[in-house]
Amino acid sequence: MDNPAHREDPVGQVMSKPFPFVELHATATDISKRISKESAAVLVKANSGIVNIITEFDLIEAMA
Repeated sequence: MDNPAHREDPVGQVMSKPFPFVELHATATDISKRISKESAAVLVKANSGIVNIITEFDLIEAMA
């Protein structure tokens, strides 16, 4: 952390905004609308219960 004064702060005070969740059946268009400068990724929960992260790079790779 850049500021040593924050090393003992609760995580909730120093963390950034959480990534949004998308539905498992979300399309690439749906996902791309959610990825922005404010949110560099989205989360999706698989049927198995595992939460996956999809980044802009993942989206570009999938469409290439």
